[in-house]
Amino acid sequence: MKFQVYTEIGRTIILVNPPHIMNSLSAIDWIALVLVVVGGLNWGLVAAADLDLVAVLFGDMSMLARIVYGLVGLSAIYVAVSIPKLGKS
Repeated sequence: MKFQVYTEIGRTIILVNPPHIMNSLSAIDWIALVLVVVGGLNWGLVAAADLDLVAVLFGDMSMLARIVYGLVGLSAIYVAVSIPKLGKS
């Protein structure tokens, strides 16, 4: 039986037969995940501080901001569809 032990401050986590999800992600998977995280953080800033960082960086609804919003949305769809693949890894 394989197992891995991860120690974090204040707790120890033992995984039995840990999935190797990180090794099975392609470059597209990583890009999509990063964009989803960026989008989530941006929405968190909108909720917490009324700050749309994408709009601040690229202009309010500029072409570049719309491209970023579109890529984040497409990435969210891609990640949602890819979840079963991650579970099988």
